[in-house]
Amino acid sequence: SSTNQPLPGANVVLTAPGSDRMILGGATDSDGSYRLSGIAPGQYVVTARFIGYTPGAHTITLAAGESRTLDFAILPGGVDLSTVIVTASAGKHDLCMSLGASHAIDYRSEDFSERTHSITSGNGADVIIDFIGAPYLTKNLRAAALDARIVLLAMMGGSNVESWNLRDLFRKRISLIASTLRNRSDQYKASLTADFAAHAMPLFDTGVL
Repeated sequence: SSTNQPLPGANVVLTAPGSDRMILGGATDSDGSYRLSGIAPGQYVVTARFIGYTPGAHTITLAAGESRTLDFAILPGGVDLSTVIVTASAGKHDLCMSLGASHAIDYRSEDFSERTHSITSGNGADVIIDFIGAPYLTKNLRAAALDARIVLLAMMGGSNVESWNLRDLFRKRISLIASTLRNRSDQYKASLTADFAAHAMPLFDTGVL
């Protein structure tokens, strides 16, 4: 970081110049160090990203058998969430917008998958965070963009999906991710809370988040 302190968990990705598609990636360890290996000779862009910081990048030309050491000093900056869409009852829309949402969809009267595509000019959502579960799975798949991630954090609406086609995942190359804290150890929960307090809370204090 700009304070010369290590940033554990920063993402470091290798791409071709002019392309966003990742060729190779990794994350920094507790010392802020990382290693990318097995890279063919050529020209690349190496980018370091961490939430709440402006990404840093180096363009390099790598010769056969060459190794390179790249250091990043990334600066605190805003989180780029240019389009944030929330689903909520109509009475909560003003609150959601005041907290930073770009668009609010009334799930009771609108098809949020159709509205999402309308808002994103047909691209769909890159990341979908869902607490409802089974009733929303099909709509989430329709709302998702190519290479999207759907993150399931709860099953408030139920867990049994009567019928769905796995081709919907493959067609868009969607990653379906489930996570829960309920069956995690107390040590894991304490560590997660400490990480959140150290890395995320200062961003709320400064207005970045």
